[in-house]
Amino acid sequence: MKLEVIATKVGLASFTIIMVVGNGLFIPIMPSIQDELYLTAGQTSFLLSVFSYAGALMIPVSGLVSILYW
Repeated sequence: MKLEVIATKVGLASFTIIMVVGNGLFIPIMPSIQDELYLTAGQTSFLLSVFSYAGALMIPVSGLVSILYW
């Protein structure tokens, strides 16, 4: 198997894992982000919501793509 194909497969699998684990890693650093960017509680909640919705949309897509090309 070519190195490019292997790299593509690893990248697709890694993307899904990063999106799933990323939300769990994102929540504990929210107070730091809020302080450094001078965000209100509402803006911080919106940021977390956008991150979660992006993951909810992309996890099934990346899973399907990884199944098709695995």
